Amino acid sequence: MHGTSKLKKIKFRVRFNEKSKMPKIFDKDGFKFFFYSNDHEPIHVHVWYGGGEAVFMVTSDEVELRESVNMKVGDLSRARQMVIENQGFIQEKWYEFFK
Repeated sequence: MHGTSKLKKIKFRVRFNEKSKMPKIFDKDGFKFFFYSNDHEPIHVHVWYGGGEAVFMVTSDEVELRESVNMKVGDLSRARQMVIENQGFIQEKWYEFFK
């Protein structure tokens, strides 16, 4: 089990460093917010922090956690708050990149 967790963390780091395939939206307090270049609707944002990753759905009126791997509850809460604070900016960047 321990080896599997370590392997997942390494995969996230490798994926995140493929910058050409991952349009970055912004960084804040060590959290990295990005899209994958082949992403799909509905609008969502990926968040990387401390070896874990989360995905938040972003609509005009709410932000909802879709999934997460290896992120602590407190970190998920902080990430969600940052997505809420930057909701309009995230949507703007989505349309700029994908439309």
